[in-house]
Amino acid sequence: MGEAADVVIVGGGVAGSALADGLASAGRDVTVLESSTEYVDRVRGEAMIVDGLAGLPDEQDVMVSDGDLFLLMFHQGAGRARLYICAGRSGQRRFAGPGAIARFLAAWEPCCYPLSELVAAGRPAGPCAT
Repeated sequence: MGEAADVVIVGGGVAGSALADGLASAGRDVTVLESSTEYVDRVRGEAMIVDGLAGLPDEQDVMVSDGDLFLLMFHQGAGRARLYICAGRSGQRRFAGPGAIARFLAAWEPCCYPLSELVAAGRPAGPCAT
């Protein structure tokens, strides 16, 4: 170790790895710290496929942090995207149960992404899954 990095990310899971990739692609020197030596396929967050996003540019994928949420959007083309929300430990099961889909989409609305209101108005095309 001993070298300086522009950004140090603790955790090499789905969100940490995606963030590291995005920052490294933008020219940042990134170090990822991960305690496990083996990858375990485990998602700690919520995911949904959403349609009706015709107003969003297809060439932009989104990674933003807003409060205790880390939000990811990967465009699939034709107004469809995969949305992910990773909440801290205090937010576990925040998007479970009755009203989960509405809460999931509403979480994008106050987000710092400039077109977040279009995402929040999207139509679910797949399940809200933990």
